[in-house]
Amino acid sequence: MSKKKKHTDKAMRRALQRLPEKQPASYSLDFPSLPDGVKPNGIAMDNSPLGNFGADCFFGTGFIGYPRLAELAQISEYRSVSETTANEMTRQWIEIKSVGEEDNSEAIRQIEECCERLNVRDVFRKAVETDGLFGRGQILVQIKDHDGKLANPLLLTEKTIAKGSLKALVNIESMWTTPAPYNAVDPTLPDFYKPKAWYVMAQEIHASRLFTLISRPVPDMLKPAYNFGGVSMTQLMMPYVERWLRTVDSVSDLLHSFSLSGIKTDMSAILSGSDDGDTNIMLRAELYNRLRDNRGLMLLSKDEEEFFQFNTPLSGLDALLAQSQEQMAAPSHTPLVKLLGITPSGLNASTEGEIAVYYDHIRAMQENLLRDPLDKLLKLVQLHLFGKVDDNITFDFVPLRQMSETELSTIRKSDTDRDVAYIQAGVVSAEEVRGRLAGEPGSGYNGIDVEDVPEMPDDGFSDGMNDGAEEDVGGQADPKPEPAQDAEWDESKHPRAENGQFGSGGNSSDNSRSASKTNLSNLFQAATSNTSGNKAFFDFAKVSPQTAEAVAQATGQDVSGWKHSIGEACIRHILKQHGNEKVENKRGQRVVTQQDIERLPEILSNFDEISYSGTNDDGNETFVVRKEIEDEVFCVQEIWTGRKKMAVKTMWIRKKK
Repeated sequence: MSKKKKHTDKAMRRALQRLPEKQPASYSLDFPSLPDGVKPNGIAMDNSPLGNFGADCFFGTGFIGYPRLAELAQISEYRSVSETTANEMTRQWIEIKSVGEEDNSEAIRQIEECCERLNVRDVFRKAVETDGLFGRGQILVQIKDHDGKLANPLLLTEKTIAKGSLKALVNIESMWTTPAPYNAVDPTLPDFYKPKAWYVMAQEIHASRLFTLISRPVPDMLKPAYNFGGVSMTQLMMPYVERWLRTVDSVSDLLHSFSLSGIKTDMSAILSGSDDGDTNIMLRAELYNRLRDNRGLMLLSKDEEEFFQFNTPLSGLDALLAQSQEQMAAPSHTPLVKLLGITPSGLNASTEGEIAVYYDHIRAMQENLLRDPLDKLLKLVQLHLFGKVDDNITFDFVPLRQMSETELSTIRKSDTDRDVAYIQAGVVSAEEVRGRLAGEPGSGYNGIDVEDVPEMPDDGFSDGMNDGAEEDVGGQADPKPEPAQDAEWDESKHPRAENGQFGSGGNSSDNSRSASKTNLSNLFQAATSNTSGNKAFFDFAKVSPQTAEAVAQATGQDVSGWKHSIGEACIRHILKQHGNEKVENKRGQRVVTQQDIERLPEILSNFDEISYSGTNDDGNETFVVRKEIEDEVFCVQEIWTGRKKMAVKTMWIRKKK
């Protein structure tokens, strides 16, 4: 080997030693460091084959461990998937409803308030997010006086769940729990490879006290390796995110050095191994780097140096980045506009179809993952509030897609046209349509009194039926049908009652009282023939000036022109509370009869005393009316401001001494 070659190798090695290291950093989980002389004797699960099974098998597709998953949770590409899924699954949340004919509105209101106090939505959102990040989410149900009974099953009965005993719901991350012994012998049993209990930091808790959410379970063979959890979305995303990050780094490096500039110069001095040549060439390079921009001046030796530059083409890099980024949405079935906020580009580009498919996917996940724990929680809340479970109270997931005001207006217009057509054809009546509007949320008339039908003007709905009738061939519109003239009608012989119904003639005041009595009698029969519901109401009298004055003095509310009202549910309540003769005798009272209820117009119009009794649980002002008719009659009324009515709530009769 020549002397010149040796000097060249020496110079090259010296130059390479000065270059910075560009090896990628690597991380690993090693065994803990122990002091000298200390020998480990089974530290936790560090030496357990179950903890490592699958981690190095199947081409690296085994469980990567909670520390690594927690580390990846700090990277936005991994975290955004679990956060987006959890937020969407709990965004519209649930609607608690009753499937029977019984009115459970008050019970539903209390359940909703309890769920809000327990922060149920956010607790389940966090559990779904933990499931995405670590492969399992768990929620502990805390019950009063059960601290020493956590290893026992949680039975949903009145004997084990006392009223007012539900304390809180607590999220527990996967790394703090590990399964207790489980059935690994008989695959035919339902508890095969399903832990009956969990150790939460050495505290044994029965599985029935934990809501365990696993959206991506693994085969039984891999369950011990995954700590009886599932595959996390983070782990599924790893190949896609790593390719994306590598692509981004490559494009970034390419953009940083897409242009290679150099100087052809004399390298003989440095290649010969001369220290002076080494110093000179490094200074020459440093001088070039400091002056290399568009505003600098670069000087070259005319005879010994030559400048050159090579540029790398950059076309197509944006397409490569976009394709690599789109692939990250594949494992989670999440559109890019939801996952990263990136909208599609190009002519006629749209994400409506993708969003619709994504909402179907989220709805399926809600049913598969959240239906059972929420159903159990609903029973727990009912036992906590009422001491019993009503199977008629259930829930459903609110659809994620909500219609705009324009779409809702179009639907309401279509429903109106349909209702008009059905009324004209005699398929349904106007009262039936009014009942549907009163009970349909979002109709614009939800909650109106079905029985309080407004008077129709002379040129109202009935005369406008044929306004849009088509003309016949001769250009003449079909004449409107004339009313039947089968018999003469003298309205003076049939005066109307206050509710608009015709009486049988005679004095108008007497007819009004007779009509009220008749309708109250009919309402009483409807109430006693039904066991539930409150469909029938009756406005039986106008509020007297004396009542209006007393109410105004007590509350400042002007009730002039309002009506006294009663519903069938109120009649059933009165009979249930004050219809037992034995019980009423002990109270010094007598039972309320149908005749007493039929005398309500007289009692409320000509009372002896009326007193303000405060605000009830619904926030409405109440009054007690007293009237002596053989005995002392007491009637409690509630002010309905929205409907402009004073509704009867209860009634009792005290015997005169």
